[in-house]
Amino acid sequence: YICSKHLLYYYIISKHVLYNYITSKHLLYNYITSAVNIYSIITSSVKFLLYSYITSKHLLYNYITIKQLLSNFITSEHLLYSYIIGKHLLYNHIINKHLLYSYICSAVNIYSIATSP
Repeated sequence: YICSKHLLYYYIISKHVLYNYITSKHLLYNYITSAVNIYSIITSSVKFLLYSYITSKHLLYNYITIKQLLSNFITSEHLLYSYIIGKHLLYNHIINKHLLYSYICSAVNIYSIATSP
């Protein structure tokens, strides 16, 4: 009777040890799963932040490019305006020279008429 009680006691202890072993394996599995989940969350967050950073850099680049294109457009409009003004000034210069020539011709004609007998 004492021997069987002793064996029963060992049987209960070994079941308890086995239960603790299974529980600790389960806890270790949960710990590993949690670590993997945390790693996945961190990796996803880092990837998302990196993607957001790259996207914002791309948007900033597009903004700078658009500003540059707008600046180039304004500059080319200004150059076109300057070119038109330059042509207009050249045209006025030619007309002034032509008027001066006409004035000189008129003066010569008047002088010729005045001095002719």
